[in-house]
Amino acid sequence: MNSVGEKHKQDFDSGTNNGTHINNINNEITVKKQKIEQTSLINNLKTGYCYDIKMRYHSKIYQSYYEYIDPHPEDPRRISRIYNKIKENNLLNDMSEIDIRPATNEEILKIHTNDLLTKIMSLEHKTPKELKELTNQSDSIYFNLESFKSAKLAAGGAIEACKSVVDGKTANSFAIIRPPGHHAEPDKPSGFCLFSNAAIAARHILDNYPNKVKKIVILDWDIHHGNGTHLAFEDNPNVLYISLHRFELNKFYPGTKLGDIDQVGKDAGEGFCCNITWPVGGINDVEYMYAFRKIVMPICEEFDPDFVIISSGFDAADGDVIGQCHVSPQCYGQMTHMMKSLANGNLTVLLEGGYNLNSISNSALEVAKVLMGEPPNPFINKKLSNGEIILPKAEVLRNLQKIIELQKKYWKCLRNDSHSIGTEDIGFIDINLVNPLVNILQEQRFNSLHKQYGMDEFPYIDIAVYKELKEYINKPLLVSGNVVDSEKCIILVHEEPKIYLPMDSTNAENSIDLINLKNSQVIDPSLKLIIWAQKHYYPIIDVTLPLVENGPLALAVMTSLWEDYLSSFPNVSKFSWISIGYNAYQQTAQMVSNIGTPEFRSKCGSLISFINHDSMTVNNLKSIHQNFSSNATVNLVDWHYSNSLLLLGIINNETIADSGTVAQPRLRKKYGRIIKCDCSGFGIAGLWELMEERWDECADFVLDGFDD
Repeated sequence: MNSVGEKHKQDFDSGTNNGTHINNINNEITVKKQKIEQTSLINNLKTGYCYDIKMRYHSKIYQSYYEYIDPHPEDPRRISRIYNKIKENNLLNDMSEIDIRPATNEEILKIHTNDLLTKIMSLEHKTPKELKELTNQSDSIYFNLESFKSAKLAAGGAIEACKSVVDGKTANSFAIIRPPGHHAEPDKPSGFCLFSNAAIAARHILDNYPNKVKKIVILDWDIHHGNGTHLAFEDNPNVLYISLHRFELNKFYPGTKLGDIDQVGKDAGEGFCCNITWPVGGINDVEYMYAFRKIVMPICEEFDPDFVIISSGFDAADGDVIGQCHVSPQCYGQMTHMMKSLANGNLTVLLEGGYNLNSISNSALEVAKVLMGEPPNPFINKKLSNGEIILPKAEVLRNLQKIIELQKKYWKCLRNDSHSIGTEDIGFIDINLVNPLVNILQEQRFNSLHKQYGMDEFPYIDIAVYKELKEYINKPLLVSGNVVDSEKCIILVHEEPKIYLPMDSTNAENSIDLINLKNSQVIDPSLKLIIWAQKHYYPIIDVTLPLVENGPLALAVMTSLWEDYLSSFPNVSKFSWISIGYNAYQQTAQMVSNIGTPEFRSKCGSLISFINHDSMTVNNLKSIHQNFSSNATVNLVDWHYSNSLLLLGIINNETIADSGTVAQPRLRKKYGRIIKCDCSGFGIAGLWELMEERWDECADFVLDGFDD
């Protein structure tokens, strides 16, 4: 027997190995017993909640009557609506109330600079006039005399909600707090946020419970990236920050590079930040659930946290006009249920954004029920109209695959083939057609406009977004006349022309449908405006947007047109911006909210939009928000109302007999000046009919804007 074998035999004979083995077994049994006892204890605990009406006292000082009747999105009623919804459903009796307190200055300074704390403290001594001036100078935030107290209560509530779980007083907890916090950076407040509530709470738990909590996951499902939370922990390997948010070429708020997929943390924290970005709006349950199953849960399980914080903004919920997505309350319940499986259920939900009072209260109720132990309801994965399965958007799946490729450097779980997204998931086949019909139509439109009206390609294209647009449209930007030297010009933004292609009924028995080309028509409502502008000698910049849903690209192109060109043309004193079609209108409204500067307002004589009035658009009109305006010395909503026309077809029962009744939109000032037309705006020629009916009125509006 060799020496190693002899040593092993001696150890075995002496009972050394046997004793060690028995000790290991005993230790394993003890650990398992402790976990079972802990689980049993948790099962006997209630879900905790914290709420204080005094957090409603932070509110906007109204500067006009319209701000009073159309409140700021970060409405103080947000928390009371959630609290009352939970109360009305008889849940509070089965929950434990957590005493709330203001965060101390020392706790706040663990995340924020002393300069920021001093500035927020000083609000208590400002005059109303000074508070209004600070509000107008700030990044999407407002102040009043109670702002500091409310913000301290929100941060303190977040701490106490987390402590109640770690101390074993509650099974989990829900902090119904405001103002929100995830946009507040270490040295500045922004995006409705004063103090970074989730970051302050996480820092407190790590510092005060080093034996219980060594690692924390902060999951942020607010539709906006939590730039403040990201900065607080980007170099910390003990905090895994995951954010699911709209990014869209850095054009969606907060519009910082931090929100991009390649921002994975730095130094010791590299790999512990994961940005799951949505490249488009309109995200549904299926995209969130897909991202959770493919990325969020595998990473969280590998990280194996001791505690979980959910930064729970509900602005991705269906009905939220800022988030513009369609996440259901059931989906929020499903995501909560999955996160409860981590950290032995030690979890706290902190309220962040969410601006539709019905949406946030319904979503919060579903989250509360799941926290209390109810099974989550099925999320929406089928169309209600016909039961058809809803598939994740192809552009979303492609982006998720990019994220997996980036993150698998840090996470072994993503290196498994089961987490890759193949072409069968994306659900399309890339076919190289010899001459697609769309290319023929684009070329025909350019040739016709060039021959009849002297229009040519826009000669100033040297920017990446224009090159990307050319992947969809052969010649996306056209121009007529000398725009640079002209004092007035027309900006025309529209979608690709619609094509009416009737099928050949004589081939009904054929398995392949044939198109009746003789009766086919290309309907291009933009021609009416081009003819009018030529007659009045106004140069035109004609922008064609692709029919495919790509809002971020469209917005980036339109923003660049202003920032890189129009604002620099020395002689242009006035322009009229006219959009045709829902996508063009929507991105125009977003652009106005984003860049409503004094220079833009002074040069923009009029904004006119023609929209098909169908069931998709009627309840999704794009509002203008003052908070997104830079240097808002003038109320942007008031300016937009005075300088805009929104032409909308009328709804009647005959027009929508097949689809049921569609509600008319409320005439809210933030949408602009809405004019309901006599024609329906439905069908392939709907936009043409709208222009035929109201163009004379619109032409006068353009001329009036040029004369101001």
